Amino acid sequence: MFQYKAFRKEVGISQIELAKLLGCGQSNVSTMEKLSKDPEQDQDKILRGKFGDEIIDKYYIVEESSTIDQDYIPLLPVEAMAGTLQGFSEGVELVNCRKIKSPVKGADWAIQISGDSMEPDYRNGSYLYIRKMRGAFIPWGHTMVVDTYDGVVVKNIFPIEGTEDYIEARSINPKYPPFKIETSSILGFYRVLGGSFINSTI
Repeated sequence: MFQYKAFRKEVGISQIELAKLLGCGQSNVSTMEKLSKDPEQDQDKILRGKFGDEIIDKYYIVEESSTIDQDYIPLLPVEAMAGTLQGFSEGVELVNCRKIKSPVKGADWAIQISGDSMEPDYRNGSYLYIRKMRGAFIPWGHTMVVDTYDGVVVKNIFPIEGTEDYIEARSINPKYPPFKIETSSILGFYRVLGGSFINSTI
C-alpha cells in the first residue's frame, strides 16, 4: 500500500497539487489516502519522474505476506548470475523461468544469491526481489543487482569522486574488500526491493 498522506507531507504538496500532477481530481487523492490505494502504473511513473525512486519506494508499505495478495514473478535462473541478465530482463528467456510468489510490491523478477558477501542482510541462498531501474536516478549506498558484461553482482554501490568511468561495489560482509566496476561494462541496474530466506521476509 502507498502512504499518500505521509508522502505529501515529506515533499510539501497539497492534495490539490498532487491531483494536478497525477491528472485526477482532489476527491480521487482523498480516496486514495483513505484507502491507501496504490498509484496506477502511469501515476507511479509520474511520481518517480518528479521525486525519484528512493522517495517513492519509501512510502510503499509491504504488509505481512499472509494478509496480502502475492504476485507470481519469474525467478531468474542461477546461470544468469554467471552471465548477463539482459536477455532474461528483456523477456527472451522468461517463458522458461519458474515463477515464485513475491511478498514485495513492485518487483519484476526474483534472483537467488550465493555466498556470504552480503551477510548479515542477505544470507547465502536468499531470494532477492528486484526491479529494473529505467531512469537516471541511482540510489547510491543501496543494495543493487548490477548487470555487467562480465556477469551479475549484488553489492552496495557508491560513486567514485573525480570520475564517472567507474563505480565502487562494496560487500556488507567486512571480510570482502570493495572493488571497482567500469561503467562502460554496465548493462543495467536492478533495485533490490526486498529479500527472503526460506519463509522469512528480510
